[in-house]
Amino acid sequence: MTDPPTTITVTALEKQLQFIQSPIRETLGSGGYGSGKSMALALRCAMRATVPGARELLVRKWFSTLGRSTLSTLLQGDGHNPPALPPGCYTHNKTEHTIKIHGGGEIRYLGCDERQKLGSINSTGCGIDELAELTYQDYVMCRSRCRSVVDGLQSAVYAVTNPSGPLHWAAKHWGLDGATTPAKGTDTITMRTPDNVYLPREYVDELSRLVGADRARYFEGRWVQAEGLVYPDFDHNVMIRSHTGEWSRVVCGVDCGVNDPDVLLPVARDEAGRVHILDEFCKSHQSIDGTIDQAVTFKDRYGVDVFAVDPSAARMREAMEARGLYVVKAKNAILDGIRCVQRTMTIDGDGTPNFIVDPICQNLIRELGSYAWQTGKVAEPTDKPIDAFNHSLDALRYAACELDESTSPPIDFHITGKDEDDEGRVTWNSIQNERVWR
Repeated sequence: MTDPPTTITVTALEKQLQFIQSPIRETLGSGGYGSGKSMALALRCAMRATVPGARELLVRKWFSTLGRSTLSTLLQGDGHNPPALPPGCYTHNKTEHTIKIHGGGEIRYLGCDERQKLGSINSTGCGIDELAELTYQDYVMCRSRCRSVVDGLQSAVYAVTNPSGPLHWAAKHWGLDGATTPAKGTDTITMRTPDNVYLPREYVDELSRLVGADRARYFEGRWVQAEGLVYPDFDHNVMIRSHTGEWSRVVCGVDCGVNDPDVLLPVARDEAGRVHILDEFCKSHQSIDGTIDQAVTFKDRYGVDVFAVDPSAARMREAMEARGLYVVKAKNAILDGIRCVQRTMTIDGDGTPNFIVDPICQNLIRELGSYAWQTGKVAEPTDKPIDAFNHSLDALRYAACELDESTSPPIDFHITGKDEDDEGRVTWNSIQNERVWR
């Protein structure tokens, strides 16, 4: 006698339910921060995969980001929600990137950077996390995989994302730019942050204070143009890539928070002078010891020479020094730091970027694409950036300034003695100039 099927009861938000039940071939859940779109994606993928014979794909732009986000929601839960797939109802083969549902089908998860693997799979459906990260060619590849037929399961592509600007290909494909008719067979469910009744009131209030394009995108879930970006030269399509190599110098920016997250950002310069953001640690409510443990890990992994630490975090600096780490007080002239970062965001004539971010740095990538100048009374950008959602960017400024200064070390004057001349004035009889690292 076989065991009866497991019954899983989930209380979904209204917009989540619309996304899960949409009968349209290409469904997009576009939403602000915390609006419930990630769980909606995980639930739809899990439910479809319970059908015998189903093979659902779960995709993100880069494979390295799947574990932290999409898979975590699917297998571990998200906030108040339990995991979309309860333990015991599946077998997970991490080597093959396959989750087989007991009595049902399977889920294959991979990144668009694994094009050869992706191009060899036929599926019943494809769930895509953070669609705005994908190029149109990436999306066509994912959509073309959905051609297997299983009784009781309609072939479908279902994606969620934070909104981008109206010039993005997805805004035009789904008719979200305010001017284009949606492509045939598409449907959009817009999810707003305040629609999620399970969010802490303080979090919703904080997001509600966003202004301009940030509020429209990340609170209201709308696709609008970001005006006055601080880093307009940051090119997602060119500057986000994995890279390994020999580094001439590695520093780590450290931004510390109380309610805000602690951020560690190891930044390197290669022999050609290009800047590489290698990794990112971003965690709220973290103990000092926990953050320092991660700093030690980065030092061992990347050969960090110096940690440029938030100038207001005296306790953190002292504790890091006590653990044997070389620490300096970071420079916090905001405009100087921004200009230091901006100078690196160039692309050579052959298309090679001089500013390269590893795709694992998701918080930094998100902040780079939305960090904007404040506007004045006449709606013109000011010389002050909006002070919100910039914790990774603060760590980047600290690291960039230290890295920039390290390429031109200061001169230390070593005085060996002094005499007096005939008129009683002091003269130096020996001055030795040495270039030393700070």
